[in-house]
Amino acid sequence: MTMKTLQMLSLMALFFCSSLAFAGSCDNPSNDFDGVYCLTKNYLAADAQLNDAYSELRSRLTDAQKQDLKIGQIRWITERNTTCSATRNGRFFIELDLATQSTLTRLAYLKNELQKHPKPGGASAPSPSDARKPLAAPPLKRPRPYRVSKFSATYFNENTLVSSETVSHPSINYKRDSFCKIHSGNFQAAWEANIDALEKCVLPISHSTSTNGSISVFIDDILAAERLDSNGTLSLPIYAGKHRLRIEFINNSYETHFNASLINYPQMSNSDDVQWLISKAIKSSKVNAIISGDTTENLYNNVHVALPDEGPVFLVLESQRAINWIFSNQSEVKVSGVLIRCNDDASTITGIREDTPIYNVGSLDESTYQEMLPETFDYTYKETNLVRASFSY
Repeated sequence: MTMKTLQMLSLMALFFCSSLAFAGSCDNPSNDFDGVYCLTKNYLAADAQLNDAYSELRSRLTDAQKQDLKIGQIRWITERNTTCSATRNGRFFIELDLATQSTLTRLAYLKNELQKHPKPGGASAPSPSDARKPLAAPPLKRPRPYRVSKFSATYFNENTLVSSETVSHPSINYKRDSFCKIHSGNFQAAWEANIDALEKCVLPISHSTSTNGSISVFIDDILAAERLDSNGTLSLPIYAGKHRLRIEFINNSYETHFNASLINYPQMSNSDDVQWLISKAIKSSKVNAIISGDTTENLYNNVHVALPDEGPVFLVLESQRAINWIFSNQSEVKVSGVLIRCNDDASTITGIREDTPIYNVGSLDESTYQEMLPETFDYTYKETNLVRASFSY
């Protein structure tokens, strides 16, 4: 994949003073200059549509919703810039095709939001009951248009290789030197996996560290993000085909904690949507359960949960730190819905059907969220440090 060098002073002259007559067909560019021209043309067209959709959506929102939209747009712009551009030796590089795909992905989201917020009095206005419904599907299509292999993990004491293994997720959780005698302050790790993209799509990577660590991300040996700290989410546009993902983590504390997820569960920040989902799930479920804790003592942030023998089941999963929730479902009971309440987006869920409605409600105000929960659950399990939970009455 070739990065196109765009000198900012020549950019205007090259793309805005050039006539289409001097460029070949964008279906089959005849040279590099025509290729760059066409890439820029496609990006500017997508960017114009994005600006129109953003302005239109903003005109339909309340002041509070406008603020949420602005915060989301700034977050997306930061991710796009990190993913699709770089500055090296005083030069500014842009991967225009990736930037276009990222823009089109954001445009699709804004168009979906426009359908949820029609113009007042418009013919497409939903009924009151429909207006309370949450998104019918997560941002990425189900099944997801990419497959992820197991991760090859290598662990370092500073720059010295100490150990390696195969794991399900990029994750680590220990204190001081309890893992391979690597003191937490010297811990470094790299996780690598094969990505099989069935079509051109966006690969989401949510990451979480509460121990002053930083991560760098490579896709096909190209640096996509460098020394990111704290919690966040990357959106990496990738082409159809096979790719190699590498996530590097450097810890800087007496405690080591890191988790990454390659699944973005839809965010649900509208209180009406959450209330509607909870009410519907409770009515259609035989068992309602809440599992709550601050974190886990498991080395890989795993918490194992055995589902009951009868269902359907509605689950609320609460934690302060990201957790990899692993469900055992021997009776193959139906899970009617899952709410994840966590301070970041890097939790994962395995062991239940991929088409199960799973929503992240971590951005909801705490008091609002608590008021929406049932007064009593059929099953409640609460521990400060979670490791394993099973249903009992």
